[in-house]
Amino acid sequence: MPPVMGAAAFLLAEISGTPYIEVIKVAAILPVSICISGSDDLPRGSKARSARHACSELPKFRELKKEIHLLLPIPILIVLLAFDFTPFIAAFYAICSAVVVSWFRRSTRMGPKKILEALANGARSSLSVGATVGVIGIVIGVTSLSGLANYFQQFVIFLSGGHLALLVLLIIIAGIFVGMGMPTTPSMSSSSS
Repeated sequence: MPPVMGAAAFLLAEISGTPYIEVIKVAAILPVSICISGSDDLPRGSKARSARHACSELPKFRELKKEIHLLLPIPILIVLLAFDFTPFIAAFYAICSAVVVSWFRRSTRMGPKKILEALANGARSSLSVGATVGVIGIVIGVTSLSGLANYFQQFVIFLSGGHLALLVLLIIIAGIFVGMGMPTTPSMSSSSS
């Protein structure tokens, strides 16, 4: 589902020109079908090991009831994205709503010190993503300005010999090699350029 996909869902929506709500609908098919099926054994890899049912691992409602108000920013984020707000604006409002929602109970209340700590932790965790995206931007700029990207596209089309199925297979193989050793988001951004 998109929360698991993280930034890859936003990239997929941006690159393909598809609204984010459509990405959510398509990505929700598999998890919903697994929960509805009621199956406790799901094949994993070639050994077909049994895995615990995804829905049975969810916490019970009575455990969530004490702090269920903290889940409110998630639907706010999804609704804002569904109304075609940019991801940045939607994330800003979701963060603000998380702070406001934390004030509903004394045990979860965030004061100025906790808010600054949360902002600092968010900035620290975004540094690795920012550095990776910066390097990917440099690689994309060098390949497009030098003409290497166009040469590579023409070479792959030449190798396919005009067969669409072979072209798709070659693009998949190139995407695997380009994205090897990278997380999903930088891999998608470098493969799409």
